[in-house]
Amino acid sequence: MASTIVEARGVTKDFGTIQAVKGVDLSIAPGELFGLIGHNGAGKSTLFKMMLGLIPLTSGHIHLDGEPITGPRFRETRRKIGYLPENVVLYDNLTGLETLYFFADLKAVPRRECAALLDKVGLTAAAG
Repeated sequence: MASTIVEARGVTKDFGTIQAVKGVDLSIAPGELFGLIGHNGAGKSTLFKMMLGLIPLTSGHIHLDGEPITGPRFRETRRKIGYLPENVVLYDNLTGLETLYFFADLKAVPRRECAALLDKVGLTAAAG
């Protein structure tokens, strides 16, 4: 395991003439909790999107669990990451259990674990 789970150095993101993220340096150790605090438009969501490889960096580098986000094995690393975006949209035509199946399939988690998870968080009644 890497000594840092998240390592960012000199990370910037420009959208034309707008610099959304400017020179971020960040080191997060395994098991460490962290949060990003800032006003709307400060670049928090943009930084997370870059860490997930969803948008490219303008400059700098980011490694997650020792893997560069542009590396050939990053897709495998990303499967281990949970990310809750600011605006979550659930499919209202799916039951609670079907929704968990959908996300379990995305993360290659066995579907047989889903019902127990609903029970664990007290949402068994939402299964159907």
